[in-house]
Amino acid sequence: MRPIRLTMQAFGPYAERECIDFTELGNRTMFVISGKTGSGKTTIFDAISYAIYGKASGEDRNGPELRSHFASDDLLTEVSLDFSLRNQVYSITRSPQQLKKKEKGDGCTTIGAKAELYIWGSDGERKLLASKITDVEEKIKEIMLIDANQFRQILMIPQGEFRKLLTSDSKDKEVILQRLFHTQVYKLVEEKLKEEASELKKSVDAQVQSRNEAIRRIQAVTNDELREYVGAGSENDTLILPLLQEEISGLAELLEQLDGQLKAQVLRQDQVKAKLSEAETILEQLQTLEKLKNQKALLTSQAALFAEKENQIRRGQRAAVLAKQEELCHRLKREADLVAENVQQIKAAIEKLQGLAQQHEEQLQQELAREGERQSLLDEINRLSNLKDDIYSFASLMKQTSAVAAELEAAKKDQSVAEKNLAQVEERLSRLQQQKTEIEKGQLVYLENERKLERLQAELDILDKFQLLQQRYLKAQQNLEASSKQFVNTLARLTDAKALVADLEQKWLNGQAALLASRLQEGEACPVCGSVHHSSPAGHLGDNIPNEEDLKAAKAQAAKWEEEKSADEARLYQCQSDEKTQREGLDEILAEIRAKRIDFTETDVLSVKTEVTLAKNNLALEQKKLAEQLQQLEPITLELKKKETDKQKLQKLIQQLAENVTLLTVQFTEKKTNLSRMMSLIPENLRSVTEYEKTLAGLKERQQLLMKQLEEAEKRVQAVKQKQAAEAARLLEAEKLFQTKQQELRVERETFKNQLSEQGFENYTVYHDSKLSAASIETLEAEIRSYREELRSVSDRFAELTIKLKDVKVPDVAGLKAELEKLAAEIAELNSKRTDIFVKKRDNEEIYQRIEQLNEFDEAARGAL
Repeated sequence: MRPIRLTMQAFGPYAERECIDFTELGNRTMFVISGKTGSGKTTIFDAISYAIYGKASGEDRNGPELRSHFASDDLLTEVSLDFSLRNQVYSITRSPQQLKKKEKGDGCTTIGAKAELYIWGSDGERKLLASKITDVEEKIKEIMLIDANQFRQILMIPQGEFRKLLTSDSKDKEVILQRLFHTQVYKLVEEKLKEEASELKKSVDAQVQSRNEAIRRIQAVTNDELREYVGAGSENDTLILPLLQEEISGLAELLEQLDGQLKAQVLRQDQVKAKLSEAETILEQLQTLEKLKNQKALLTSQAALFAEKENQIRRGQRAAVLAKQEELCHRLKREADLVAENVQQIKAAIEKLQGLAQQHEEQLQQELAREGERQSLLDEINRLSNLKDDIYSFASLMKQTSAVAAELEAAKKDQSVAEKNLAQVEERLSRLQQQKTEIEKGQLVYLENERKLERLQAELDILDKFQLLQQRYLKAQQNLEASSKQFVNTLARLTDAKALVADLEQKWLNGQAALLASRLQEGEACPVCGSVHHSSPAGHLGDNIPNEEDLKAAKAQAAKWEEEKSADEARLYQCQSDEKTQREGLDEILAEIRAKRIDFTETDVLSVKTEVTLAKNNLALEQKKLAEQLQQLEPITLELKKKETDKQKLQKLIQQLAENVTLLTVQFTEKKTNLSRMMSLIPENLRSVTEYEKTLAGLKERQQLLMKQLEEAEKRVQAVKQKQAAEAARLLEAEKLFQTKQQELRVERETFKNQLSEQGFENYTVYHDSKLSAASIETLEAEIRSYREELRSVSDRFAELTIKLKDVKVPDVAGLKAELEKLAAEIAELNSKRTDIFVKKRDNEEIYQRIEQLNEFDEAARGAL
């Protein structure tokens, strides 16, 4: 990975935006980053590591803590890195979670962490690869092929770790190298293996407990011997497992018997269900027959009603013949009424126009009477037009005088502002000189405090080391105590095992002698001593003679305890050595601490460490304040030089402004004199060009308005006369059309009366009551068809069912249902018994398999231990 450009903003000691262009190094592969302590050397590596992985190069720094304490509140912390890898160029930008001052009101708002990753194409365009933190992390893993820890191990050693490595003793080097190369994992693996061995032993004990609990859950139904063992609380799986297999087989046979009984009962239930279904069908048909009988009687009683509906249809069809003629008469009546209404509207409009014509004629006479006013306005307009040149000259002079007055006022104001600025600059110069003197004194205090901080940090490091060694020594003591107890316990078990072996061997020898003595005959030579006289042969020992297998088992157990005793003894020696080593290391550090603190004891470490830490933190706060003051030295020096320059410039500016004020005062006096002379010649209300133009425009507008009102009055009179002539012509045509419509209506009404008699209607009322719409006629016809079809369908179905159910008796449905319920209860009882036996069989099978698995696991675990 080769960095190209690094940009840091409000990051670490960089309060502003800082950019490092690595391309300026060219092809150089080695360069030095140098500077004073705290100048930001390590921050460059922090920024590179943070940009790529979101983590700093050291373990004691993280994202939120990397924000600069000197940055302004509105400047966000952000790091951007351009780098190349495997002929590809990437850009990545990150910002941590941070607080930003609210734009309105008090307080701060939290801004979440962000990350964006881009790739540069061959055409120079930047393409977004990921914009979420999780997506960026995945892409970085694909690109870099190493994680953050490997990156630190391979590419950079965090500041401070390498210095500790060079200056520490051999015992501490191991700890530092572990932190530096992250090899603590191997120590953790060793401890993890010990922990897993302990867990495995606990697991074996737990498995034995589980096996005993499983045996207690066995349910014995068919095997009495198994029931006795379980009832007595026996946990001997060697005896119980064979009996459990027999119990499972017995339960299987019992299940087969129950299945046979259940099958027979279900078959009987199906037969009864078939009979019940047939009976319910017959009963339903009988009920349908009775329902059809009642329905047929109801339909027969409605015959007269539907005959009347047929008569309504015939009357409606005759009335439909007269509908068109009736509609024609109604249309002609509506048209005649509309024409009559139009005649009245035209007459009303003519009357309205007559009144309007009289009103417009009066308005015209009023406008003609205002001819004198129009002429006076015209004369005044001509007089004002002749004064235009004089008024514009006065306005120009007035404007020049005002401009000079404003310029004079501005010059005086500028002079006053410059004098105030000069006073402020002189005051600021005095304060800056005071601050510079105080900061220069603080430089000496800062250097002395740095040396004090180094001494305090060295003392804290020794105290940390002492605490670590204390913990190790305490752990070594605990391990030694545990090893001692374990060794004593194992030694006692070995002694017991050896005593058992000796006892069994003696019993076995005595047993063999007794066996040989039992076979001796008087007069036969003894196979051991050769004597033919057996005065005191060995007596019989009963059934307590051990066999070879018992002897071998006892010897194997003694050998096992011998091995454990050797292992425990070795661990004990190792723990004693560790305890002594840790004590020596602790005493060495204790002597180093007491060289500076004579009264220091091992129990004082926390209080002393707190005291040193407090002193260091207080001194660090003081240093921070002094550092902030020292950073202001250079800006204050620069500002002092700038303020001296500003002072000289202001003094020169004030002199120029005083000369300008004198010149403008002379010009203003001359303009004011000329303006007073012209004011005596021009009326006061016309001295302003604006007032003059406004007055002249108002007169012209008034004169034009009077002329426009006269023209509009003449136009209104002419327009009313034209409308009166047009309305008179419309009235003649409307009266003529009304007479024509009245004649057509009389003819069509006579024709309608003749057709009414021809269709057999006595009068209009009978005809009107007989009218039906086409939809109503269709509805009545549909009702009649539906009635006839329903009557035919009911009659046919009634006759068919009457023949089908002749001589059929009502079935006993209640009896069949009672029998079916009885069978269902018997089947439910059998199912309950079968389920109970099945559950017990299944549980016993699971228990058997569980015990087998636990035994296999127990053997495997004991082998691993």
